[in-house]
Amino acid sequence: TDGFRHIRAVPLLAQLTLLAAIAFGVIGVSETVLFAVVGTGLHRPPSFLGVVFSVQGAGSIIAGVTATRLLGRFGTARTVGLALGGFALAAVLYQGGSLPPVLAGALLDGIGVVWLAVGFFTAMQHHSPSRLQGRVSAAGSMMVLTPQTLSIGAGALLIGVVGYRLLLVAMALTIGACATWLLVPPAAPPAETP
Repeated sequence: TDGFRHIRAVPLLAQLTLLAAIAFGVIGVSETVLFAVVGTGLHRPPSFLGVVFSVQGAGSIIAGVTATRLLGRFGTARTVGLALGGFALAAVLYQGGSLPPVLAGALLDGIGVVWLAVGFFTAMQHHSPSRLQGRVSAAGSMMVLTPQTLSIGAGALLIGVVGYRLLLVAMALTIGACATWLLVPPAAPPAETP
């Protein structure tokens, strides 16, 4: 509860946690949607997901190399905003039925995962006193990963009812709105962290 109280008391952490939780409330849908993108969109066997995940891994490597520079230039909130923007654009690219856009989307997903984690957890550590960092990290993780886990199940239920393309549109709109909120007017970081 100390971690939750601290997140709520620091406007930047509250904003990051809320928007990441909303975004991850639909990002988990991609766990199911990618099977449809590969099978229905690309007409490839499920084993082709290995190629898609390899490209995501390459994106994560690129993000790992660039994350420090990005944080220094844009700060934590905008780094998370750029990560979410990458997820939103990936959802748009997955709509196409050809390989290059799908692989570009996978690359953006890989980049987004790392940039989001680096920006989010750097903010949690930087704007929390040492004695609360573990509790703040645990509270933030729970607030983001719980909606993601629920959305994986929701995606599995919805994919047969509404189709994967409509789910991708919902993902792009929701995640894009969260990204915009962080990129345009992010909350100001606290003047001083105790």
